[in-house]
Amino acid sequence: MPITVAMVEDDSEIREMLTRIVTKAGGLRFLGGFPSGERAVAELPGLSPNVVIVDMQLPGMSGIECTRRLKELIPDTKVLVFTAFGDKEIADSLSISFDTVRFHLKHIYEKLHVRSRTEALIKYLNK
Repeated sequence: MPITVAMVEDDSEIREMLTRIVTKAGGLRFLGGFPSGERAVAELPGLSPNVVIVDMQLPGMSGIECTRRLKELIPDTKVLVFTAFGDKEIADSLSISFDTVRFHLKHIYEKLHVRSRTEALIKYLNK
């Protein structure tokens, strides 16, 4: 049985790119892309996807709030955070150094046997 995947991404180009990646990956079935947290919260509970990819930088309802609400409504659904934040912005937002972010990312990549965030996403979706 394929893993069902949906996404919440306001940027149409990124949404289309991720749609192509998920659609082409074996073992996955794409349920749809939503341009806002508000639409996702309204429509995703009826679809009950196995995985939802959520952009953290959504207009209106933030990705964090969207994730919180989705977990309340469909608790068995896994949420994969997707962000265009650079490493600098992550460091600033967590009040840690840029080198600390790079250090942690390096170890995460090593454990996953990948070299990038994109490879990590593809590996996660194909498991």
